[in-house]
Amino acid sequence: MALEAWLLEQAKQKNNIQDLFREIFETSRSVATMSVLASVAVAYPQAVGHEVVKILETREFYQWDFARSHQERLNVTYLASAFGVPTQGIEKIYDSERKTSAKLPHRKSNLEELAFRLQLTSLREKVWKILDRFFALLPSRDEQTKEDKIWRVALHRMDTRHFEAHEGQEPGQVILSSGDPSPDLQEFINEGAEVRELFNRRTRLAMWAMTRFRGESQDNDPFPNWRNALAEAQNLEREELSGTDAASLELGGPLFLAAHVIRDHLSELQPVELGWCRTVIVKEVLRKDADKSRETRISRSVFEGSRPAALVLPLLLQQIDDEETKRQIEVCLAVAVTHTSEEVRDYVSEGIRTWLWEIDSGLAKACVGGLVLLAAAENRIHRSHHRDLNYSVEVVQCEVESATSEVRTQIFKRQTLDAFKSLQIDLETHDWPELLNALSMIRFDTDDADLKAFFTAILGALLRDAEEGEAAGSHRQVSFEFQYAFANQFAKFLLARPVFEAAAVAARVCESIEKCPRFLAVLLESLPREEDRVRSGAPFWTIWRKVADHVFKHPLLRQGSRHRWRYSEMCKFVRILLFADVQWKDAAKEWDPVTSNKDFFESAASTIGDTPAGFGALTSLLNAVGQVFLPDAIMWLGQSIESAKETNLIADPGTDFELEVLLRSVCYNFGTVVRQRPELHRSVLTLLDKLVEHGSHTAFRLRDYMVVPLSPGS
Repeated sequence: MALEAWLLEQAKQKNNIQDLFREIFETSRSVATMSVLASVAVAYPQAVGHEVVKILETREFYQWDFARSHQERLNVTYLASAFGVPTQGIEKIYDSERKTSAKLPHRKSNLEELAFRLQLTSLREKVWKILDRFFALLPSRDEQTKEDKIWRVALHRMDTRHFEAHEGQEPGQVILSSGDPSPDLQEFINEGAEVRELFNRRTRLAMWAMTRFRGESQDNDPFPNWRNALAEAQNLEREELSGTDAASLELGGPLFLAAHVIRDHLSELQPVELGWCRTVIVKEVLRKDADKSRETRISRSVFEGSRPAALVLPLLLQQIDDEETKRQIEVCLAVAVTHTSEEVRDYVSEGIRTWLWEIDSGLAKACVGGLVLLAAAENRIHRSHHRDLNYSVEVVQCEVESATSEVRTQIFKRQTLDAFKSLQIDLETHDWPELLNALSMIRFDTDDADLKAFFTAILGALLRDAEEGEAAGSHRQVSFEFQYAFANQFAKFLLARPVFEAAAVAARVCESIEKCPRFLAVLLESLPREEDRVRSGAPFWTIWRKVADHVFKHPLLRQGSRHRWRYSEMCKFVRILLFADVQWKDAAKEWDPVTSNKDFFESAASTIGDTPAGFGALTSLLNAVGQVFLPDAIMWLGQSIESAKETNLIADPGTDFELEVLLRSVCYNFGTVVRQRPELHRSVLTLLDKLVEHGSHTAFRLRDYMVVPLSPGS
């Protein structure tokens, strides 16, 4: 989070944060804030000074932080994005933040290690007092629970007074080794050896299966091949591990393994092996659905075996021996599509899109139709109770479960196709999470008329919603999460369309530019990322040029100001269309779609280069992937300055700085070429003069450099 990043940066710069650390610790009532302080204390204990010991005074903090560090040592990232599973905007932000944070060196350490390290400093006495107090608070040995004994083991690990120093083999090397625990504690440790061994076997299998499922490998491979891992998974599946959360890493191993071999080795499986994989996958999907709790519905877990199980579920419809087995899998698929867990729905949607259309297109389409029906049914139920004074969550949940059960039956019987006959999608009458899952199931290159109409209907519903939300004086809440999630699907679907279909969608977008520019900006921003991935060529540039023709001719760009309604939105469109704000990779100097469409940028320069928005966007482009057009492209800007007359083209924030950067690069890298070509030289001097008028010292020095004549023979 932002507070953690700021505190870590302050500590890194050796600024004094002791007073702030103390204030946060004494006034905060949030565990989240305490976790931030723990992170800072572990990373920079010297920056916190004696205040660091405060974070060591609470027993629960050690347990929570140990679990956190264990997970981050495993380097397990959110699986959804790795398999193309669509994520909502807030999930992507969370996933990105977690990945960045997990890479920090101190994140693999924890409060136990901090307490140990502090005992090797002048704070040892204070730490020993804390450890002694923890020991004193424990019940008598006869009354200690399993949790108490585990805590005693942790205290023994932390307390340096139990350690003995030995001289190492290297000169000056000192090795600390832990002394033996008390007899009763050693007995407890020995009693748990069998359980720990089983735990270690499960964890070893889980890590192997998860890395293989992600398409990665381990440095130390515990299994010679997947068949050995499968045998271990079958053995472990028979052994119960009591007291372990079903979502924990060690119980997810057999399911990740089954999903891995079904996806990557299906044709190599023996009938018995295939039967085992099929059984555990179906069993887990159904088991997880039976838990109707809110936690199950909204939880996101990288360890949950039901997620990979749902992803490969459609593949089980291949190599089926009998109709009864087929029926069981189809029923399970209908359950997964309408699953209690939102994340299971996400994974099965990706599985359907990837495989089911080739296996059974009728069933795949029935799944899409089923979610459309469920979206309408759930919305109808919630609206019917909206103004109910005796509103009951249990009653609503019961009605939703009844509707879900009916839709599942319809999916299994292929009776949901009627949803496409009179397709009228509206966010007032349909719940958007189900619509997003339905859309995610569709192949981006589909040629099915019903499915293309469904996509168009969702786009229309979002446009209407955005138009109402962005209208002047409107207080309507817009579904921003749906907008951002839909944008990714929009880009993939649109760039897989034939040119004439892409042009039709572009025309629909142009009709709404003045009505909902903020939503359309979200849609347009998604297209370059997808184009970088697929390189569609004609479809992308058909859309891009059509929208640009409409935007670049908009009168607000010449007549408006930041005080005019919609002017800022039009300026943003210009920057999007000229790739001015794309987050390019470091040191990127060209991008093939830009390089091969130079005429587009030349036309843009002649059309809107003499407007502040156009000039600023072109300058940003030429500092990034437009560098390939230099030095000639400098004439675009010079001619824009000359034709702008009294208009101040570098008035927008940041434009003067970017122009300085650009001209410095041109003068130093192409100085000789510029002096040799009079028209190019004049453009550079024109731009430098403009910057000098704005008080730029850099431009003044560059101008002196550029007016010096070339030496003979240059």
